[in-house]
Amino acid sequence: MSFLRPYRSACFAACCSLLASCADPSVSHSESFDWHVVNGAAFDRATVDLAGVAGLIVPEGATVLTGAPPNQLILSMKKRLNFAGHPSSFVTIDDERHKMGCAIHRDGATLTVATFGEWNSHIEGGADIELILFVPAALKPVKSPGLSGITSAAVSYDLKALDHQAAALNPGWQRVADQPDPVHSQVR
Repeated sequence: MSFLRPYRSACFAACCSLLASCADPSVSHSESFDWHVVNGAAFDRATVDLAGVAGLIVPEGATVLTGAPPNQLILSMKKRLNFAGHPSSFVTIDDERHKMGCAIHRDGATLTVATFGEWNSHIEGGADIELILFVPAALKPVKSPGLSGITSAAVSYDLKALDHQAAALNPGWQRVADQPDPVHSQVR
């Protein structure tokens, strides 16, 4: 058993992370192909104040529903990790969820919503966001390409980097603070 000694702390860290996330109802785990990877989905929710907003631009793949209170935009996110790679360090949905989310850009009375933190290895999978927006009935959003995935206008990706993560939000974009959604209220 002495051959396991170098891996003891890594195994302990992985087990602690997995046990902690089992107690978090906003996270569900799925099958992983490597012991360094914990795939699954994390459900998060955020709200954006729409005071002074007359126009709204959203990612073309987002689902838009009415029913939000006046002057409020509700973002419901299902952040998924589906990675079959063999990384040298741990990759978990519990960690990836904090690197992903939505960002906004205000230009006069127009608000643009984009996602960030999504990545794809183009071979072994990656991480993505399923986004549902709840808007006030009076606001008619326009869907636009280039606001999600690795082509998102909110971030600049170094596509040659091994981790495929965005370094930071582009100038003019602000991260929307999100909270865990333990009841998975809208995205299932």
